[in-house]
Amino acid sequence: AVVSTQSGHYGRGMDAMRRAREKLQAEVDEAAIVEAEKQREREEKKRLEKIDDWERHKAGKGYRSKTKADPDASCSRPTYDFLGGGDSSGRYRPSRSNFRRGGGG
Repeated sequence: AVVSTQSGHYGRGMDAMRRAREKLQAEVDEAAIVEAEKQREREEKKRLEKIDDWERHKAGKGYRSKTKADPDASCSRPTYDFLGGGDSSGRYRPSRSNFRRGGGG
């Protein structure tokens, strides 16, 4: 009698685990569908951009720039004074190969 109640308890636990797995799998399947749709939209957008580039090329207007130019990037870069030195990361540092030989320096 003890074995049958334990097996019933075990079966309920397995059913709960199976339902939880099915629920998680459904969530993963939904996320995969959404991601696949986003991927299709990105590919369609890229295809339309290529067509537009080709049309611009045929019309003699030239290709568009493939780089994403940031208008703030040019003014936010610090100016470097070559004669002044700049930051200390570019300075000459001799190797420490004679460190173990002693001698003072």
